[in-house]
Amino acid sequence: MAITNFKNIDPSELGKTVWRYLPFSKFISLLSYGALWFAKLNILEDRFEGALPAKADAEMREQHEKLKRHFHPDMHEQIDNMNARNVSDGRELLTVNFWFGAEIESERIWREYAKDSEGVAIKSTIRALSQHVFCDPQISHIGRVKRPILSLVERGGRVRSFHIPTADKATVDKIVKDNIDRESKLHTDESKLYGDAADHFAEHETVKHSAEEYVRTKFYWQDGQPKTEKVHTNSAEGFFSIFKRGMKGIYQHCSEKHLHRYLAEYDFRYNNRCALGIEDGERAALAVKNAPGKRLTYRLAN
Repeated sequence: MAITNFKNIDPSELGKTVWRYLPFSKFISLLSYGALWFAKLNILEDRFEGALPAKADAEMREQHEKLKRHFHPDMHEQIDNMNARNVSDGRELLTVNFWFGAEIESERIWREYAKDSEGVAIKSTIRALSQHVFCDPQISHIGRVKRPILSLVERGGRVRSFHIPTADKATVDKIVKDNIDRESKLHTDESKLYGDAADHFAEHETVKHSAEEYVRTKFYWQDGQPKTEKVHTNSAEGFFSIFKRGMKGIYQHCSEKHLHRYLAEYDFRYNNRCALGIEDGERAALAVKNAPGKRLTYRLAN
């Protein structure tokens, strides 16, 4: 049966172009067998690309922590070992086939997947894939790979971004507490990742994006006078919009192991923008100032 289950893909995106780059030998195999080859997660060379899906990983971690709370500390090591086996089993059972989403071909991906220029680029759409790849709909889906990024944006100020392995409560909670002043007012969406933030900061206000609430006016009294305050996450959304446009329009593709470097560049651009009184010449001088003593080499010289 055709695939009807979509993850992280809006119905309006089904017409988007996707590419599959293959060495010529695998293309011949595709024609011969009339089937795509799905790889097990645990055999992929790229350890980031082969990571367990974030949702599955988060669910395993949550169950793991629940077990530890219910058992004596002497049992914790055994529970840790059991969790490690579960992750290993998940990577053994899950199979994937990767397509690259872009309107035009990517030379970077071509070089990576089609070695020695002896390869084939297959162009399709998400909708066409869903209609012509026949799998069990109960266990198969087409989804976009999400790379968890957490950005802390000061309204009218600076940003600090983190590429995190898993968007779970423990990871997010530590970053938020380590990088935000306790006197701050924290504005987030309704995600449960920030559930107890009100206990650690001056205020924690949320907007409910799932109900199409993006800006909310808060009324309160201060020194006997009525006051209003806009509650929203538009500053963070604005930064992500700049980052996404830059990644799609300039770089087109980014390996996950280098994602933190791209984030650092866009943090620098945002933190040294004209709105903060830093013009182009001064921003360029600040960038060059950080260069002395550094060699821009991908691999060690020896």
